[in-house]
Amino acid sequence: MIIVAVLFAVLIVSSSNAFLAALSYPQRQSAARDTRRRGIEFENRLRSWIENAYLSTVNTDANSYFIGGAVSTETTASLNSDGSSLVFTAMRPRLPYELLAQDLDFESMNATYGPETGMTEVSFSLTPFPDAPTDTGLFVRLQTPPDGDPTQGGTESLVDPDITSISFEFWDGSTWQTEWNTQSQQEPRLPAAVRVTYRREQDDQDRVLTVKVRSSDVSSLNPVFTTGGETGE
Repeated sequence: MIIVAVLFAVLIVSSSNAFLAALSYPQRQSAARDTRRRGIEFENRLRSWIENAYLSTVNTDANSYFIGGAVSTETTASLNSDGSSLVFTAMRPRLPYELLAQDLDFESMNATYGPETGMTEVSFSLTPFPDAPTDTGLFVRLQTPPDGDPTQGGTESLVDPDITSISFEFWDGSTWQTEWNTQSQQEPRLPAAVRVTYRREQDDQDRVLTVKVRSSDVSSLNPVFTTGGETGE
């Protein structure tokens, strides 16, 4: 009888564990789908801005630039020199229909969102504005139109609170560079592509996203030559 009772108890416990596991399975699946969805949304948002990076056709235009990676100069002293910041000018994508459908006049729309498809300064960083809330993650700062100062201005928002590390690399036509600064180039040029290496809070290894820059003229046949560690012509 004792043996039967023990076997019966084991059977009950096993059945209970299986039942609980079955109940929690949909929750785990839902959480996994939500994680994948947020990951896709994060990469799509980065891609939509980086691929639209744009430089003025006037080389001396101080309101147009692309600065990223391990860059530290007088004009970019407040940017992180560890490669975790990227600031550039881009042609703003068309506004979503739901924004255009709002009951706002032209002046209000332009003041709130900037000119549609206009030039915008975009800045990605793990470091928020000094007076920002104590959130952590990746932040984006947008300013339309750019004011020529790549370190400030515009409005900032939290892109993804789960990003714990991020770095940027730039394809010069022959190799990946850890920094890019059009302000130090004799002839400002955009990298052919940007490689984003990042990690989410729940990850045990890095993720990599490579984005082609549409307006770049850099290629293996038309590379950017580097001298002394600086990207330039």
